[in-house]
Amino acid sequence: MGFIGKVRKPLTWILLFVLPAAVVAFTAVIFSNRHPEKLPIGVVIQEDSRLSRDLLFAFQNSPGIKVAKICPQEQECESALKSQKVLGVVNLPRDFERRVLRGENPVVGLYLSGQSLIAYNMVELAVQSIIMAYSQKFAYEVLPNLVKIESHPVNNVSLDYRAYLGVGIVATTFHLAAMIVAAYILGNAFFSLCLPALLMLFLQHGIYAYIFHSWAGIYFLPWQWGLLLLGSFFMIAAAFGFCATVFAISNSMRIATSAGALIGSPAFAFAGLAFPVFAMPFAVQIFAWLLPLTHFLKVQNAVRMGTLALPFIEKELFILAAFAVFWCGIAFAIIKRRRFAANGVTAMAVPSSQLPARTVLSEWALFFKDKNAILVVVGAVVFYAFYYPLPYIDGVARGIPVAVIDFDHTAMSRQLTGFFGASGNLKVLAFEDMVSAKRALAEEKIYSILEIPAGFERDIRAGRASTIGEFSNGNYFMVYSEISRAVFYATATLGAGVQIAFMQARGVSPEIALSKRDPIPVAVKTMFNSSMRYDNYVVPAVFVVILQQTMLIGICILRRTGWRMGTAFMLHYSLVLCFYVFVVYPFFGFNARGKLFDIAIFAFMFFIACVQMGFFFARFFRKKESSMQVFLFTSLPFLFISGFSWPKSSIPEFLHYALFWAPCEHAIPAWVSIQQMGATASEMSGEIMSLGVLAVGYSILSLIFDQFKTPFRTM
Repeated sequence: MGFIGKVRKPLTWILLFVLPAAVVAFTAVIFSNRHPEKLPIGVVIQEDSRLSRDLLFAFQNSPGIKVAKICPQEQECESALKSQKVLGVVNLPRDFERRVLRGENPVVGLYLSGQSLIAYNMVELAVQSIIMAYSQKFAYEVLPNLVKIESHPVNNVSLDYRAYLGVGIVATTFHLAAMIVAAYILGNAFFSLCLPALLMLFLQHGIYAYIFHSWAGIYFLPWQWGLLLLGSFFMIAAAFGFCATVFAISNSMRIATSAGALIGSPAFAFAGLAFPVFAMPFAVQIFAWLLPLTHFLKVQNAVRMGTLALPFIEKELFILAAFAVFWCGIAFAIIKRRRFAANGVTAMAVPSSQLPARTVLSEWALFFKDKNAILVVVGAVVFYAFYYPLPYIDGVARGIPVAVIDFDHTAMSRQLTGFFGASGNLKVLAFEDMVSAKRALAEEKIYSILEIPAGFERDIRAGRASTIGEFSNGNYFMVYSEISRAVFYATATLGAGVQIAFMQARGVSPEIALSKRDPIPVAVKTMFNSSMRYDNYVVPAVFVVILQQTMLIGICILRRTGWRMGTAFMLHYSLVLCFYVFVVYPFFGFNARGKLFDIAIFAFMFFIACVQMGFFFARFFRKKESSMQVFLFTSLPFLFISGFSWPKSSIPEFLHYALFWAPCEHAIPAWVSIQQMGATASEMSGEIMSLGVLAVGYSILSLIFDQFKTPFRTM
């Protein structure tokens, strides 16, 4: 086949251009709101008073939250929290206004879902700020908090998610695309396409990276773009070379594609974008260091720091270049020596029409007779169950290094520094000057700089406000929000002590001073994931994507339809789900609140939807490996559209309709609510019924397409 013939193959275009462009477009749309906003909350109002109405009005007009449900009883809002209709519940107690006016300090309950970590801090701070503002109206004799915070996000000034997750997902897409394309090109013996494909991927990544950075308001000088593009080329070459080496050693497109799936698909989790690498176990940190994506993301973040980060960028570029030369060099040497035959790819499976009728158990036995199938529906579902949770096995990012520059050197400034470290998740490092601290921030040795100004204690004692400067890395939102939360509570604690001390100096007793300082206290309670573990938050949703993707790929590999094969798949994946629930969940200590009856209803509808979807799409794949190569690209979009990592309220509504056809769009919220949060199947009836609609819809499509005699196996 000539060069033009190779390029004209539909799958070549799909893998090189269509799928990367589709993922990038999806990313652009999902983060089009820039920040999570209008996060839904419920409000329990047990009295009709002016104060309750005023607070409700303030909640409704806050830009960060919206009141999605008003409940007269707690149980109604609790059900909405379980089913993820709201992300938090504010409980205004009985006789609220009367008790506030009498100075009885009625406690406002704030219940937040620990299964929505991105929204957690935003909802908490928004509600706390509103209630604190109203508290000041009743704190007549109390000075305002004199300890102020002035935040200066570094690298991502507007805290735009397009400049954080957006550009990260784009890089992850091309990191994975390079691996999949290498397996596809070499597996089909399209050796003359290697360099053009590499250059086309590099060119596309450069264009999309420029669009996303410009869209987020981040503009680089020519030398910064040069370094970023150099890092992009080395990353794509290293990823391409890795899968090329695997193919060169194994002479198998199946093994090379599987290696790309093993390394490239979960690279987003291991590269430190969602969860910091320093908080991962040491062995996982080594694996993360070996990923080209990890080093490119560091380069991408560091170029925003300007010349301060040049030594750090040079080191990361050298590592990327070494990876690229190493993997591409090995692949070239082995392929040149072996001179692989162009027709050395795996043969097609026998069409289902030529196979004899079998029982359900005989169909199930086919899973274990086909090497490709056993790798996916047995090996992958077991391996990924223990592989994906590894980065988050410690649960919480502890020991986040932050710099404190104390220009005051007084007892009060040292007390504030102690409060910073008392949060448990921050590791306070002392720096003497801003230049060395900024250099450490550029090299990611620290993630925030906290500056205590000179004259801090003097101003506070004189009743004047003093401002703490916070300079945090805006490229890592989980770390950023944890630091901001710790700083907020540290300054609030010190400020409260100052307010009480001023009142005591005027002869007010400590008990009355404490009562007057906070007339409307807020009690925050974390629901469903009380320890705020990241693995409890992210891994259950990933499990649903694993089940869906492996089932779809397995059906496309076996290419057999009919009720017996469908039943065999449902039987097999029911056992897999039992393995997850009764083995994997206890092993990692994940929350498990679901009742077996509700789990069974969910599983039946989810699996039948996936089976029918697989039966429909299997007709389009000519080679076994093609389905894996195509479906691997869809894993990240499926994960983000479900709303577990990016709030559904911030996703454009039309995108939910556009991806209604994906079972995990409905299955992820249903599974998380039932298994993690204890919701019933009836509370998740909307999502479960949507899965049923998909099953019927794909069945009808299959019947329609079966009427055509023209084969559809174009990939």
